[in-house]
Amino acid sequence: MFDVLTQPKRILCGGERTELMWRQTRLVLTIIAVVAALPVLIPVAFLAHARDQRRMREAASRTACKRCGAMLGMPSQDRADAAWAAHVAKLFADHPPLRFRLKRDVWAICAVCGATYGYDDERRVFVPIPE
Repeated sequence: MFDVLTQPKRILCGGERTELMWRQTRLVLTIIAVVAALPVLIPVAFLAHARDQRRMREAASRTACKRCGAMLGMPSQDRADAAWAAHVAKLFADHPPLRFRLKRDVWAICAVCGATYGYDDERRVFVPIPE
């Protein structure tokens, strides 16, 4: 009665069987390589992030605001971090089931006048964002 609903099994001949075997072997070897590399890749990612944060702090400490002349420093980065956290929290509160792809543009907000700055990774400088 149920024989009509089942698909007949396809028998693989020599070349197809070999191709399937190699495909499965490549998948298993790729998974093993990724798992073996994780103990190295994770610390490298943490160190790269820490290096980027240190470079950004150094750039902020030597950058003067173009509008008021005050040095940006850590307070400007703290203001930008707080503004970003509030922005993301508002997005998640307004649209709970959605997932967002966000790109952060503002990396420093002057503590004196409120001018916004982006960070140029290549030149390692803060650049003003036009309002």
